Amino acid sequence: MHSADAGAQWTRGLIERIGSGAHTFAGEGEPFAGVLGEGQDNPYATGVPHPEDDA
Repeated sequence: MHSADAGAQWTRGLIERIGSGAHTFAGEGEPFAGVLGEGQDNPYATGVPHPEDDA
Protein backbone atom coordinates (compact mmCIF):
# COMPACT_ATOMS: atom_id res chain seq x y z
CA MET A 1 0.00 0.00 0.00
CA HIS A 2 2.84 2.39 0.87
CA SER A 3 4.58 1.73 -2.47
CA ALA A 4 1.38 2.41 -4.39
CA ASP A 5 0.79 5.65 -2.47
CA ALA A 6 4.38 6.78 -3.04
CA GLY A 7 4.13 5.96 -6.75
CA ALA A 8 0.88 7.88 -7.08
CA GLN A 9 2.38 10.88 -5.27
CA TRP A 10 5.44 10.84 -7.55
CA THR A 11 3.21 10.61 -10.63
CA ARG A 12 1.08 13.55 -9.51
CA GLY A 13 4.27 15.55 -8.96
CA LEU A 14 5.53 14.63 -12.43
CA ILE A 15 2.23 15.69 -14.01
CA GLU A 16 2.44 19.01 -12.14
CA ARG A 17 6.05 19.59 -13.27
CA ILE A 18 5.15 18.79 -16.88
CA GLY A 19 2.19 21.15 -16.73
CA SER A 20 4.38 23.96 -15.39
CA GLY A 21 6.95 23.50 -18.18
CA ALA A 22 9.76 21.99 -16.11
CA HIS A 23 10.47 19.36 -18.79
CA THR A 24 11.21 19.86 -22.48
CA PHE A 25 9.94 17.25 -24.90
CA ALA A 26 10.89 16.53 -28.51
CA GLY A 27 9.88 19.39 -30.78
CA GLU A 28 9.27 21.84 -27.94
CA GLY A 29 12.55 23.77 -28.10
CA GLU A 30 16.02 23.52 -26.68
CA PRO A 31 16.50 21.10 -23.78
CA PHE A 32 17.65 22.37 -20.40
CA ALA A 33 21.43 22.20 -20.07
CA GLY A 34 22.01 21.75 -16.34
CA VAL A 35 25.75 21.15 -16.60
CA LEU A 36 28.08 24.10 -16.14
CA GLY A 37 30.88 24.61 -18.62
CA GLU A 38 34.53 24.43 -17.62
CA GLY A 39 35.34 27.44 -15.42
CA GLN A 40 31.73 28.67 -15.41
CA ASP A 41 30.51 29.85 -12.00
CA ASN A 42 27.36 28.37 -10.51
CA PRO A 43 24.82 31.22 -10.51
CA TYR A 44 22.98 29.62 -7.58
CA ALA A 45 25.99 29.12 -5.31
CA THR A 46 25.90 31.39 -2.28
CA GLY A 47 28.96 30.03 -0.49
CA VAL A 48 26.87 29.60 2.64
CA PRO A 49 25.68 26.09 3.55
CA HIS A 50 21.98 25.62 4.15
CA PRO A 51 21.32 25.05 7.88
CA GLU A 52 19.76 21.64 7.18
CA ASP A 53 22.69 20.40 5.04
CA ASP A 54 25.09 17.94 6.61
CA ALA A 55 28.54 19.42 6.97
